[in-house]
Amino acid sequence: MSIQTNSEPLCRIPAGEGAGEKTGAPAFWPLMAAGSVLLFFSSMRYGVAELGWIAFAPFLAAMHVEGGLKRHLWLFAVVLAAMTMTVGKIITDQVPWFMAPMFSVPAAVFCFAAISISAAGHRRLGLRWGMYLFPALAVTIEWLQYSFTDSGSWGALAYTQVDNLPLMQLASLTGITGISFLVGLGSSIAAAAYTAGPRAVKRDFILFAVLASAALVYGQQRLSHEAPGAPMRVAAVSSPIQAAELLAAKDDISVLRKYDGELFARTEKAAALGAKAAVWNEAATILLPADEVAFTARGQAMAKEKGISIVMAYAVLLSADPFHYENKYRMILPDGTVGDEYFKRHPVPGDMHDAGTRRAKVIPVTGGALGGAICYDFDFPHIALDNARDGAGLVLLPSSDWKGIDPIHSRMARANAVAAGVSMVRSVRNATSLATDQYGRELAAMRFGGEGDGVMVAAVPARAVPTLYARTGDVLPWLTLAFSAIAIALMTRRKRV
Repeated sequence: MSIQTNSEPLCRIPAGEGAGEKTGAPAFWPLMAAGSVLLFFSSMRYGVAELGWIAFAPFLAAMHVEGGLKRHLWLFAVVLAAMTMTVGKIITDQVPWFMAPMFSVPAAVFCFAAISISAAGHRRLGLRWGMYLFPALAVTIEWLQYSFTDSGSWGALAYTQVDNLPLMQLASLTGITGISFLVGLGSSIAAAAYTAGPRAVKRDFILFAVLASAALVYGQQRLSHEAPGAPMRVAAVSSPIQAAELLAAKDDISVLRKYDGELFARTEKAAALGAKAAVWNEAATILLPADEVAFTARGQAMAKEKGISIVMAYAVLLSADPFHYENKYRMILPDGTVGDEYFKRHPVPGDMHDAGTRRAKVIPVTGGALGGAICYDFDFPHIALDNARDGAGLVLLPSSDWKGIDPIHSRMARANAVAAGVSMVRSVRNATSLATDQYGRELAAMRFGGEGDGVMVAAVPARAVPTLYARTGDVLPWLTLAFSAIAIALMTRRKRV
């Protein structure tokens, strides 16, 4: 598409492979404004999924024809501001504002790098190189982020589409990065069509349409399958201790002991409703080290009496000043023994607990096997892969969210569970608890703050569905890394057009 002024295009670029020739730059600031608006409305809370497919197109188009230090500095400033506002949508009264830049600054750096480098590829190597370089860089950066940093997969382009369950099935082949590549390619094609005209990207648009359609057809076909394995009745138990009670107990953790009876009463109700396993939300209570043995013994006695497995998720206060604690669960088996003690492997940046170093044990049950993780762990795709590769079919996931990320955080976890082919029961404080089968279909949900009793019971299959991604892992990011490296090497050998 070209913008017309007195019947003459503002930006005319040849439609061939050398479509990066500079003949006039698109209006920079209108494109910066459009990109900011699309980024803000396409992701995080209240995101419009359809906008995710073109969210970065204005930023790319603004840099396709002209680079320069000044334009790049302005691009970074605008992307940083837009990303900070976007992340700010998830900041609610339970979360301090300083959390926004903790995530938005690295996200802005990564976005800027992908936009800047791919636009340079457009200018130096031609339209088609630049078009495929952006999604390749997006995938590579996402992979590097969740593999080597504490930010996990937050900001992945795939998560703009978390409510599109047929599209999420693509994760079973490629992990979430395959979805991110498709979404990023949408922005690239839209940007190239803007600066070079629709005819220049005709073949690429057809390829994009074929890939997207194939992904959706594959997803619909996959969702037509029945979930294998005999269903197991599993309960998500929400603790009576919510954010307000935790804050009130900051100076004296012992005041939380008055809530223990209700927590166990809810667990007992889950057993009465037929649950064979119950999972508490993350840090369902906080204990002093001296209280842990008696507290665990109470859970063991209930598990043995009721014939139920209990994932007792709680924190143990190690130091009040500075605040430091263990974030863990103990899986109590129906015979009263402790089947596993698991420590959260990925603390949220700023959390005051040490990272666990051991994978969750897989516990065999009739018709399948149980695995586990804790909340933010599942923002790292390798945790779901660990569960699947260790033989788990159903992952029990104690979690704790807040209003600003409800329900997107549960949907993010669901995407990684689909990739690994495992069912999931995510018990959540302050947000929506969710039970899904191996294909991500919702079996039950419990919203926080309603008039319920804090107990959700669902029949969930406990047998894994084999997926290509569970066998191969992150093959696509290695391919996009290689492509990106080749493109960057070629760019360094050519002068700027």
